[in-house]
Amino acid sequence: MPQITMIQPGAPVAPIAISADRLTVGDITIDYAVEQQDEAVEIAIRHSAGAFTRDGADGAFVAIVRIPPRQYTEQPGETDPMTGAPRIERVALPLDPSAVSVELWPFAG
Repeated sequence: MPQITMIQPGAPVAPIAISADRLTVGDITIDYAVEQQDEAVEIAIRHSAGAFTRDGADGAFVAIVRIPPRQYTEQPGETDPMTGAPRIERVALPLDPSAVSVELWPFAG
């Protein structure tokens, strides 16, 4: 499961569903593995005019999701036909859900 931080403990938060692999707020679903990139990713979910939006929109913060950069392992690949030397292939490791963090902000609805 992701690390969950309540910005204001005890305050109400938006209706959400959190699992090991995704966060859903309203009609917005963040699949952590799909969003993961080679650099860290930060996704802000906001609420304005009765709707939830993500990234760059105006409105009050509802949640901020931080996904760590993709990690790789190096494994021997096929032999280079020109040099005969073995190639090294970078293979992406699966995302560790416990490395994802979710901040939940107070929500008045």
